[in-house]
Amino acid sequence: MTDTASIQPKRSPAGWLMFVVQQALCALASFALIWLSFKIGFASNQVVAIWPSAGLCVWMALRFGWASFFAQAGGQMLYSIVFQPDELIAFLPAIAGNAFAICLAVSVFKRFSNTDLPLRSLKTTILLIVVAGGLHSVSAGAIGAIVVGTNASLAASQMWAIGWRWFFSDFTGVVLIAP
Repeated sequence: MTDTASIQPKRSPAGWLMFVVQQALCALASFALIWLSFKIGFASNQVVAIWPSAGLCVWMALRFGWASFFAQAGGQMLYSIVFQPDELIAFLPAIAGNAFAICLAVSVFKRFSNTDLPLRSLKTTILLIVVAGGLHSVSAGAIGAIVVGTNASLAASQMWAIGWRWFFSDFTGVVLIAP
């Protein structure tokens, strides 16, 4: 039997503190980008045209891996707590789903690109756009449309339209911000 504790890198207390501070700063940056996105670019009261927070969250997942899940979800939850407290419980599945989709998409990207550096070559750039951007945006659009549509009792055609807007705003945010 292999002792997995010896395989894992050990962090000093100062290293853990630095990690927690980095995650908190990432969550605050995500919160700020969400707030700014809603202030500047709201499209038809459903989904913003560009969602830079998706790009920041992809960068966090590239940098910190699955450990960034809580910072990603934390930024979104903080926004909901501050500006939409009545809707927080209803949006928890979308918050967790979006963070999960980003971590999964970046894991797939890392698996096929063999690098953490998305602009190292044309192959990794295309993989970032197609895999990390596309896989995350499809997942986030579907999850978001289902959660919003279910909570608002929308027709399937309205949910479809929200899903497409969500997809394109997240995809644009990933392409513009993540690299």
